[in-house]
Amino acid sequence: MHENELLMIQPNDNVAVALKALSKGSECSVGGKNIILKDDIPAAHKVALTEIGKDENVIKYGLPIGHAISPIHMGEHVSTTNILIHQHNIRIIRNQICGRTFCQRKKRILMAISGKMDEQERETRFGLFRRLAVLIRQQRS
Repeated sequence: MHENELLMIQPNDNVAVALKALSKGSECSVGGKNIILKDDIPAAHKVALTEIGKDENVIKYGLPIGHAISPIHMGEHVSTTNILIHQHNIRIIRNQICGRTFCQRKKRILMAISGKMDEQERETRFGLFRRLAVLIRQQRS
């Protein structure tokens, strides 16, 4: 049995995140439940912890992130093939986790890429991101 390979973020979540790639047929334990995986689960992807009926909410971070467009069985891979993501809820969750709005981050990223920040400001605000912005500008030239 695999322990500590699935992460349930909140106790009321009905999905968990695979901390590493897991194989179909593996038995995992999370939140006091033993789950046999019905699919291969790539690292950082979601797996159903319970039976999720069609049109039922998919709960992650303790909040609905989408709803099932078809029944999802315990141990199945949860992805955009079987859920419809609620983009508005995802933005709210990101804002709560990051402490700033998605639009503010997007604006800063676009400013850095377009060269509207000087090098010192980019270094201060972005650190490693600055290197990525420089590489993108070089590729565009």
